[in-house]
Amino acid sequence: MELGLARKPSKRALLRALEQRIAEIEERPVSFGDGIPREKAGWSLGPEAVDEALPGGGLDRHGLHDVTAETPRLWPSAVGFGLALASRLRQAGAEGAILWCQSRRMAQDFGRLYGHGLAGFGLDPAGLLLVSAAKDKDVLWAMEEGLRARGLAAVIGETDGADFTASRRLALAATENRIPALLLRPPRNAGEASAAATRWRIGAAPMSVDPWNERMPLHPRWRVELLRCRGGRPGQWIVEWNHATHRFSLAAGLADRTVHPSRPTQDNTPLQSKAG
Repeated sequence: MELGLARKPSKRALLRALEQRIAEIEERPVSFGDGIPREKAGWSLGPEAVDEALPGGGLDRHGLHDVTAETPRLWPSAVGFGLALASRLRQAGAEGAILWCQSRRMAQDFGRLYGHGLAGFGLDPAGLLLVSAAKDKDVLWAMEEGLRARGLAAVIGETDGADFTASRRLALAATENRIPALLLRPPRNAGEASAAATRWRIGAAPMSVDPWNERMPLHPRWRVELLRCRGGRPGQWIVEWNHATHRFSLAAGLADRTVHPSRPTQDNTPLQSKAG
């Protein structure tokens, strides 16, 4: 009888270990060849055309995502898009509070979250933990600490001071602790390099109107541009957010080209003005 000899792993076990390692490197769920993911790592935005541009058919739930606006005036649109993503994450079954961190400078320049606006995105204000930080570096610290905590559904930060090193730390913390993070930074900072899995730029589009009353706005629309996507492909879409169903859809063709662009801070605004 031979003792002390380790039993060699089977070819099937070796193959599964290899597939698992590749999936970890590519930051995607592994199926082991049977078509059934062992973990749902993404959350869907809704429109098929958008989801198909993302690896795994949705955003990575264990990664960092970067969002900015085309111009400073459109910053509420970027915040609204971030809130819509948080709402979609809730619908995907994410539990726990959402940590929202904002620097004093961002609050002074753009305003703070507004309760009635949150309701338009299907988010309960009681489910948000708000952190108001004196400096941008404090926002990054709070975000990283939140990503290393337990029980949070997501971590979102508004900051003007995230360089590549800071984004890399956030991306690693999100991956290691399996919590998604959104980094919202204004256009003046959008040119910085980022370690985010996806980078988005949000612009305005004419709001949909009631077919019986063209003066009555219905749903906000955004021009959403996916600038960078690891493992996916960039693209640009006009999307519409439905405040009743809390879902995105691709905007139908505009019949009336004279409709004025929507003002993101008027109806169901997610932000409260500095004077408010």
